[in-house]
Amino acid sequence: MKIGGHYYRTLFLALPSPLLLHRSHRPPGGAEADVGASGGTGSAFVYGSDSGGTGSASGSGSGAADPASSSSPAAPIPIMHVQAVVNMDAEQAMLNRLADWFLIGLGLGGALTVLAGLYLANQALRPIRRSWEQQRRFTADASHELRMPLSIIQANAELMLMHPDRSALEHSEQISMVLAEAKRMAKLADLLLPLARSDSGREELLLGDVRLDELIRHVMRLFEPLAELNGVRLEAELASGVELTGDRDKLQQLLVILLDNSLKHTPAGGAIRVTLTRRGQQAVMMVEDTGEGIAGEDLPHIFERFYRGDRSRSRGDGGTGLGLSIARWIAEKHGGAITAASQPGRGTTMTVRLPAAPAGKRIGRFK
Repeated sequence: MKIGGHYYRTLFLALPSPLLLHRSHRPPGGAEADVGASGGTGSAFVYGSDSGGTGSASGSGSGAADPASSSSPAAPIPIMHVQAVVNMDAEQAMLNRLADWFLIGLGLGGALTVLAGLYLANQALRPIRRSWEQQRRFTADASHELRMPLSIIQANAELMLMHPDRSALEHSEQISMVLAEAKRMAKLADLLLPLARSDSGREELLLGDVRLDELIRHVMRLFEPLAELNGVRLEAELASGVELTGDRDKLQQLLVILLDNSLKHTPAGGAIRVTLTRRGQQAVMMVEDTGEGIAGEDLPHIFERFYRGDRSRSRGDGGTGLGLSIARWIAEKHGGAITAASQPGRGTTMTVRLPAAPAGKRIGRFK
């Protein structure tokens, strides 16, 4: 309870049996003191459960004892309940401080919860924003890539219609440009189809046993005539018996993309070296060339769709900017990864890491 600005607690005790309070009159100086000398009387209370062991004494101002008062003690007072009042100001002050700190902590906790919720929501939305941005950029780039050859085809067709009197031989330049852009559009469509399927999750792998060393030799034999025409040496250092479970056609496409890029950007007199090693449970394939290399600002973006460091040169080479994106998708679909390292003017190294089958143990086909 609160009284006059202070806090009190009331304690109440009910006794199981009465507590007798006996009262006797004694001089203030004590039972043995000279009552006449004190000039007054005093009283003492004695507690007990009965009156048999108590007595009382009283004194008067004349100094003579009163026999009646000495032989007749006062009646005991029975006590049935005990009540105590305790000051609780210190405890209440502590409770008030605790309540203040609790409110402060609750406010800070609420603020931190809101901030953490906003942060986590932003983190959760980041992949969605990135995916949306990639999709938007992919659509814009695809539209641009398709619009350009269509514009060239349309312009050359209109040019030929403007001169109907000319022969096919005279229009040979326009016809060749139309044919080249049509082929480029067909190639672009062939590359866009697997990317669209991979985005929708409908592109599946036909898994089987693949000997990587044999596959690399096969692809290099396909590139030998092109390399010879361009004056580029093809070299190989392949560990034998490196196997994995994968899609042979997709892995061959990955190798074709890497060798085709290296061949396009390696001048005559240069070399392309393909190595295959086994490192633990990984098959590591590297395609190194002595070409022109990739600029440092372009290197982090070369696996993005439609990205080309030198757009004019890549367009002249027939590039679409989709090859390395497909190569990365193939590597990741097989549980691996692809990375690039390059120094401008000294060449580029593409490294593909794929999970290999246990050494010395043939792998079974996936059903």
